[in-house]
Amino acid sequence: MHKITKVAVIGDGKMGTSIFYHLNGFDFQLAWLCSSEEEKEKAGSVVSSKNRRLWKSGAISEDVYASRNEKTKVTASPADLKDCNLIIEAVTENLETKRTLFKSLDEVVNPSCIFATNSSSILPSRLVPSEKRKSRVAGLHFFYPVVMKNTVELITGLHSSEETAASLHDFLMKINKTPFHQDESQAFVLNRILLDLQAGAFSLIQNGGWFHYEIDELVRTCFFPTGVFEFFDHVGIDIMLASIRNYTENAKNPEFYTPMINLLEAMVDYNHLGIKTGQGFYTYSGKKGTHSAVVTIAEKGEA
Repeated sequence: MHKITKVAVIGDGKMGTSIFYHLNGFDFQLAWLCSSEEEKEKAGSVVSSKNRRLWKSGAISEDVYASRNEKTKVTASPADLKDCNLIIEAVTENLETKRTLFKSLDEVVNPSCIFATNSSSILPSRLVPSEKRKSRVAGLHFFYPVVMKNTVELITGLHSSEETAASLHDFLMKINKTPFHQDESQAFVLNRILLDLQAGAFSLIQNGGWFHYEIDELVRTCFFPTGVFEFFDHVGIDIMLASIRNYTENAKNPEFYTPMINLLEAMVDYNHLGIKTGQGFYTYSGKKGTHSAVVTIAEKGEA
């Protein structure tokens, strides 16, 4: 089994940040590859301040604080990942972006390193950068927020070796996550179960009988701590749209998903992407509950 001691996380968005901070609590050599020097400086300052606060508050010992400082590196240079045993990418949910990233790293990182994608909709076999790396590519689909979600989907591709699967299983156990192992034919099963619920919610608002905030309140009361449309805002409308397109590419009943896709496309056109732009299904400038013109039209049955 391939022992994992040096780990890198790529991506300074919500998922990449969440994965990094979870791993920062364990005894790994840990690197965080950011998208630019500016993001590196910002992230590095936050990491340093957070660890210092933990030490000063007594949450971690001085020895642990010193060890984290020594073993953690925030960088914007891919060359700093060359000796890693495992790389977890959590960049934007775009096939070509992920492919380009893995191809660029393939020539830099040692041949034994495992490449893992956190994608929630792109199969790992589609991201294999070269023949020499194909047995060491898999999926590690963490759920947000990482610190609160105990399950991680371990997805093995067409060429993922048993050694790769065993190494990733062991890694997940070490970071206190329960591996949910599946091959690509069953990949993203939890997301696919939720997809039909989400599509049904969109159909309800298109038909004009319900408002999105009413559905969210009902979902929070009866099912989940976060409403359907709140969830979309938190993940990002553009990211959700990309994922849903991947899921429904070969769907037997594509018309069921059309209202959802049409509305999300309109919201992306308006740059109403959720929390990150301050406007999605809800506004985030101090008054929650006001919704966009695009959503208003849909809920009046005019879309």
